[in-house]
Amino acid sequence: MHISIQEGRSLPDLRQCTTCCKVFHCPFCASNEFHPAKLGKVQTHLESHFKRAVLHEGYTIHRCALNCRPGFHFHCFYCQSMLTRKPNFIKHLALWKAKPSAITPIIPDPSIPIIPVPSIPIIPDPSIPIIPVPSIPIIPDPSIPIIPVPSIPIIPDPSIPIIPVPSIPIIPDSSIPIIPVPSIPIIPDPAISIIPGGKMQRVRVKPVLKKENVPYAMFS
Repeated sequence: MHISIQEGRSLPDLRQCTTCCKVFHCPFCASNEFHPAKLGKVQTHLESHFKRAVLHEGYTIHRCALNCRPGFHFHCFYCQSMLTRKPNFIKHLALWKAKPSAITPIIPDPSIPIIPVPSIPIIPDPSIPIIPVPSIPIIPDPSIPIIPVPSIPIIPDPSIPIIPVPSIPIIPDSSIPIIPVPSIPIIPDPAISIIPGGKMQRVRVKPVLKKENVPYAMFS
C-alpha cells in the first residue's frame, strides 16, 4: 500500500531529517515540491493535503507529489493506476467498488513487526500407549462359490540344461549324542519255510521230543 493512502485521519510519523538537512520533510511531497521546514510549518502543510484528499471506504487518499510520475496524482489501492484529476479518480474508485472481486485491502500496522510463528513439533505423550487399529478380516460371501484358478503348467525350455542343485550334507552336532531307535525283531513263522529265489512253500515240521536227563550209571 502506498504511503499516500492512510486509514482514517492518521498520518505517518514526522521525524527530523538526518541526511540532507536538520528539519522535517512532508511525507507526501518531494523536496522540489515542498521544501523541508520546521515541524509547525509541515503540520500546516499537511492540513492542506486533507482538503485535497479523497475519502473512500474509511481511507484517506492524499494527493501525492513524490515523483512517482510527473505532477500531482492519486494512487488507487485497488490497482496500480495513478490519476491526476480528482473527479476522474473518484469515478475510477467507483468502478472498482462495483466489481464483485473488489476487496478492501488490509493495511498492516508498520509499528508491529511481523514475526513468523515457528513450527511446533508434535511430541506424543509417553504415558498414553499407542494402540494400533486391528485389521478387519475379509469374510467371503457364502452364496458366491469360490472357483480355484487352474494351475498353469510350467514347460521348461529344452534348450536350457537343467543343472541339479548339489545336496548339502547335514553335519550333526557333536555335542548331542545320537540315540538309535531300538529295532523291533521280526519273528518268522516257523511253519513257513523261506526258500531263496523261489516261491514260498508250506511244509510240515515234526515236533522234536525233549530227552529227559537220565543218569549215566543206569546204562553202565
